[in-house]
Amino acid sequence: MNNIIKLNKKYSYNNLINDLYFLNYLYKDLIINNIGFTNLKRKIYTIKIGNGKNKILIKTAEKANESILSSCILSIIEEIIQKNIKKELYKGYEIEKILNKNTIYFIPMVNPDGVGLVLREKEILLNKKYKNIWEEYNQILELWNSNIRGVDLEYNYKNIWENNSKKLFEKEFIKPNYKLYPGINYLSEIECINIEKFIKIMKIKKIITIKLYGNKKHLLNNKKIKEMVEENILELLDKKENVENCNTKFVD
Repeated sequence: MNNIIKLNKKYSYNNLINDLYFLNYLYKDLIINNIGFTNLKRKIYTIKIGNGKNKILIKTAEKANESILSSCILSIIEEIIQKNIKKELYKGYEIEKILNKNTIYFIPMVNPDGVGLVLREKEILLNKKYKNIWEEYNQILELWNSNIRGVDLEYNYKNIWENNSKKLFEKEFIKPNYKLYPGINYLSEIECINIEKFIKIMKIKKIITIKLYGNKKHLLNNKKIKEMVEENILELLDKKENVENCNTKFVD
């Protein structure tokens, strides 16, 4: 069976919707849901696989300029399902055992508004509501990490906000910015509110955030990025202990 997911560094929200449609059509073991909406009314999708008692959330594209990771995640999900159907090992791991032990929820694109801004989608650029926030950074939108309101979602969750906001405010990240502004308060952003609610309702114990680090990340090709992502995910899934939050690092 040929894979339908193609790796793409410029991976849009519309690409995501199309790929989810075909995945849902081909693989009946996938359960795809919407857990809420962004400021621009884009859906935040989850994909569920497995039926184990350990509940895990894997999320990515929290940073707007890392949409390549969304296509990587979907490609990995497709390969996991295919290997499980064929009862084959995936990178040396027994997928059936992992899926029997874990229920895994993926959020492949936490920040679709920000992704659209980085990709300079016409729909986003013509929306005047938030233009005053991003317009001064128009020349460097490829570096944009934040959501459409200029809040870096990574720092807007309760525990992370409480541990980092004072330090960031002292560094003058005191207003909406292309990166590192944590928001006026924790959970000020609708994306983070939706995800926190989902974590609480589903009683998720392990949270894995996939992101790229370092200035050299643009030098990696699509295939190399995917290989690093899948190695990290499979290793973390195979661990027995629950982890409150794992930030996987792929680039020094």
